[in-house]
Amino acid sequence: MIHRHLALPALALVWALAFVRPAEAQLKIAVINTQRAVLETAEIKKAAADLQAKYAPQQAEVDKRTRELQQIQEKLDNPSKLKPGEGAELQAE
Repeated sequence: MIHRHLALPALALVWALAFVRPAEAQLKIAVINTQRAVLETAEIKKAAADLQAKYAPQQAEVDKRTRELQQIQEKLDNPSKLKPGEGAELQAE
């Protein structure tokens, strides 16, 4: 985002550069990936590590329950291997 106080000088620079002939001056342009620059700062890396540590137990619990649900679903998908009444139990679970 360009701030208003920078907009006029930037516009003047672009206008001036439009009239410079390439033979007289070489124009060098740099592209800065600001998102990457911000994400690679020490502060952001520390904050991400703190969040990971804070929510790791909850994520482990979610992963465990997901595996349990997948196992139940696999059993329900193959009813020939279920004992009588086990299907209703699994569905309730």
